[in-house]
Amino acid sequence: MNLAELCPCGNSRKAALCCAPFLDGSRQPATAEELMRSRYTAYTRADAAYLIATLHPSQRSVDDEANILAWAHNSRFTGLSVLKTKAGKAKDSDGLVEFVARFSDADGTYAHREISSFVKEDGKWWYVSAL
Repeated sequence: MNLAELCPCGNSRKAALCCAPFLDGSRQPATAEELMRSRYTAYTRADAAYLIATLHPSQRSVDDEANILAWAHNSRFTGLSVLKTKAGKAKDSDGLVEFVARFSDADGTYAHREISSFVKEDGKWWYVSAL
């Protein structure tokens, strides 16, 4: 990741000051929104290891890495907009983040709208599922 470029998560900050520290393991996301933004950034980088590491263990399957890599390598990510958050702050134990992720692939251009569920266990935020 070019740390001088703007972060793909849409926060209008350089990657080095935004999601890069999460992806390289030097910091943990403090909120559900930070985790969601860093996961979007990981998709733009086809960083399956980070996506699996931040997926709640109860939600993992044996084919996660192959599926993530196939989808990420065949998609062009064009933007992220966070629409709303519910809880998910540093002192919360769960949270919801509603967002729109824009991307294209060989079949077309898409705006994927989702409400994601997150939990915080032992001080670490995890992505659980889409609602």
